[in-house]
Amino acid sequence: MKITNAQGATGFWIWTGEDFCLRVYDYAEVDNGHTTLVSFKDYTICHSDLEIVISDLDATFYEDGDKLKLDHSPATLGVDYD
Repeated sequence: MKITNAQGATGFWIWTGEDFCLRVYDYAEVDNGHTTLVSFKDYTICHSDLEIVISDLDATFYEDGDKLKLDHSPATLGVDYD
């Protein structure tokens, strides 16, 4: 078993069709600072209180009474909530 500290890692919280996971991409430099995707790994999330920092500019919180959700922006979803 290989064990690596994950602090500072960058990945995407994704829905696999069955559950959520953290997808971590591995890139390689090809030339002049350009990179290409080499592979990715999907990590099952077992951590019970993981701190999350959202850096996605499209991420938007919605509050509708007791319903709270995090989704894409209204523009991305093609809806107008005004």
